[in-house]
Amino acid sequence: MNDIISRGKPIELDSLAPVLRELVAAQRYAVLATWGAERVSLNLMAEAVAENSRSLTLATERTTPKYDNLKGNARVCLLVDSRANQSGDTQTAMALTIGGVAEEVAGAAHEVL
Repeated sequence: MNDIISRGKPIELDSLAPVLRELVAAQRYAVLATWGAERVSLNLMAEAVAENSRSLTLATERTTPKYDNLKGNARVCLLVDSRANQSGDTQTAMALTIGGVAEEVAGAAHEVL
């Protein structure tokens, strides 16, 4: 996933409020929204924040509908939240929606993953 976007401009995680930065860094999973030919598709994904705090990394097989969606339209939304599937979540959980443009990792960066 490319940079986090706010009003069309890239922002760094470090510029987010500390509580939001901690939310993104602490969560192992997020919900990825991709656009297919006929509908929006939502997928639970493992995610990792890059060391430079400028991007998030998600992995998927090239044989999935999700990958086809990303190749057809690279615009994505990612929902990161702190819910624990407990009744108190409605009062205490936080959620952050991140919009951006996905790009496939290639070259030396791909080998690192």
